[in-house]
Amino acid sequence: MPTTLRSSKDDALNSEEARQLLSTCRDELDHLVVRLPLFAGLRIGEVQHTLKTWVNWDKGYIEIPSRQHCSCYECKKFRQGAWGPKTKAGVRALLITDNTKQALASFFGRNEGVFRSRQALEQRVERIPLAFWIETSVGRCQEARC
Repeated sequence: MPTTLRSSKDDALNSEEARQLLSTCRDELDHLVVRLPLFAGLRIGEVQHTLKTWVNWDKGYIEIPSRQHCSCYECKKFRQGAWGPKTKAGVRALLITDNTKQALASFFGRNEGVFRSRQALEQRVERIPLAFWIETSVGRCQEARC
């Protein structure tokens, strides 16, 4: 018997779960690592290479460029010092929510770009949901008197 197909919407967080997930973030970078994929649709490699210049503050969107100079290890070693999306479809403009815009403004008030390795961001991506799961599971367990 074939496996039942699931829609990504089946696994999407509702607004309360998204709020709880954001509450487990420890710093501004954690917030970006959660907010940009969740609310704007960026991929982890795009978050890694996000620069302040990508944000159109007046119109409220992030514009993913077709190519940019990059000095991270991966780009220097495998991409001749340049980063860009893998496909033409990756070059796009993505609307951002007011809260995401505020998080970006706060982060980019002190930084010109994310400038973290993919591995460092992936570790954050793994740690944040774990903290979320522990927090919500413990809370549910206390409510149920486990």
